[in-house]
Amino acid sequence: LSSKGGSASGGKGEKVEVDERRLFQVVRAGFAGKRKQLQNNLSKGLHVSKERAIEALLQVGLNPKIRAEDLKVEDWIAIASII
Repeated sequence: LSSKGGSASGGKGEKVEVDERRLFQVVRAGFAGKRKQLQNNLSKGLHVSKERAIEALLQVGLNPKIRAEDLKVEDWIAIASII
């Protein structure tokens, strides 16, 4: 990642750009609760509704019950770009 942020291919093949600070904020929130489902960690850590967290995960093509440790870097970038 450069100091400006990261990029990854989105679910439909397009490039996704995201601010590096936002990316790390989302990753920290995702790992905040040990052995918790990502939907719950994102909701609590980013102060968004659980429904919004679920919607973001579904938009990226992920099961809302996934755990943070199961994501790839590209998944984190995609989530950070939409939540």
